[in-house]
Amino acid sequence: MKNFTRKSVFILFLTTVLCVTPGVAYAHGEVGMTFTSTTTEGHIVDVDYGDAYIEAGRMGVFIMDLFTDEARNKSVNFSDIWVRITLKNENKSGETLFAGPIAKQEFGGNRFAYVFPEGGAYTLSVRFNDASKNELMATNAGEAEFELNVLRSSDEEQFTFGVEFWVGLLGGTFALVVVGLPLMLKRRDEI
Repeated sequence: MKNFTRKSVFILFLTTVLCVTPGVAYAHGEVGMTFTSTTTEGHIVDVDYGDAYIEAGRMGVFIMDLFTDEARNKSVNFSDIWVRITLKNENKSGETLFAGPIAKQEFGGNRFAYVFPEGGAYTLSVRFNDASKNELMATNAGEAEFELNVLRSSDEEQFTFGVEFWVGLLGGTFALVVVGLPLMLKRRDEI
């Protein structure tokens, strides 16, 4: 009986560690990065990213929550999160790569996994909606925008014999022939 109790305690301990560890690993940027903003309503938007940097081509996990206090102990009631990711480019509003809702999770944190397609400057927009008041439209419980600098992937850094290479090679060869041929003909006439 004594041995059975020890095994039970060990199994309970191991189960607790395995269930709690994934949520703690990303908590408030201890492993990765934290983005925080205060809304006009006075709420704290907290977005944690699981890694120390964001790299294109690698899946990363965002954990999002909304709090009423700086200590992040009291969560604001919300029903879902609207997320938009835009790539900054010559277009004033940028290129929207993702826009959609994320349902509030019962436990484990409000996680969202995303793979950025290329390095560059991005904007992450987060809006917490509250549809719990039996209204036709959800009310805005808080929103924030964050600027993200995404590093180029190792694949983007590798040299490839793409279209740009061949166009440059042909253009350079043509320029060399156009400039070099008259010089060669002039030299031949002088001899």
